[in-house]
Amino acid sequence: MTNAKICWIPGGGSGIGLAVAQALAQAGHTVILSGRRENVLAQEAETIRASGGKADHVVLDVADAAAVAIAHATIVERHGPVTTLINSAGYNIADRTWNLTTPTAFSDMMDTNLNGTFYAIGAVLPGMRTLQRGMIVNLVSWAGRYFAAGAGAAYTASKHAVFALTASLNLEEAGNGIRACAFCPGEIDTPIMLKRNQPPTEEQRLRMLGAPEVGELIRYIVELPPTMNITEIVLSSTGRSRSA
Repeated sequence: MTNAKICWIPGGGSGIGLAVAQALAQAGHTVILSGRRENVLAQEAETIRASGGKADHVVLDVADAAAVAIAHATIVERHGPVTTLINSAGYNIADRTWNLTTPTAFSDMMDTNLNGTFYAIGAVLPGMRTLQRGMIVNLVSWAGRYFAAGAGAAYTASKHAVFALTASLNLEEAGNGIRACAFCPGEIDTPIMLKRNQPPTEEQRLRMLGAPEVGELIRYIVELPPTMNITEIVLSSTGRSRSA
């Protein structure tokens, strides 16, 4: 396709990151999945290729600044400059209330959710400036735009910081043709939901946002003309079951 993009997706091995990768690959873009699990990344990249898409994978712990730089260099060597970055790597902890969260857990959360996002952006910016174009989508979460009961102090703080990071990108880099979107969805039905202390029921999951539909929305954002930028999207479920 014309205007095909090189799309790097930290956190692309599962959940919303994988859904975005699948949507972008189906639209003809090249996707590079990153994450810590080699076997998962390889399998998902192969599945995308088997469906006719262009996919690669690079193992990465986003909390490691040196590893992020090496991963980015590997991608550029294989595919050329990254034109689209989808920062979907992130997590929450089980013990997230004030009386349970430890300093170590808080620090680890910031290392992945905030610092990892910063490292990936820092890696791609020089190339995007040279190209005078680029799209960065940061998966922020509803809890990063508002305050959500149960999200926890560490997660809320990290995601609010990513929202601010996105705004600063648009202020400073718009003149270089670089756009950034803070994507703030409510609950999305992904496998990580099953890791909660009290996992949602099947009925509750069906009333959440669907990962494939969210992936398609992010694809739409990525494919907007370079003269347009959706700086933030706050997205919630209507509460209706997707099985209806």
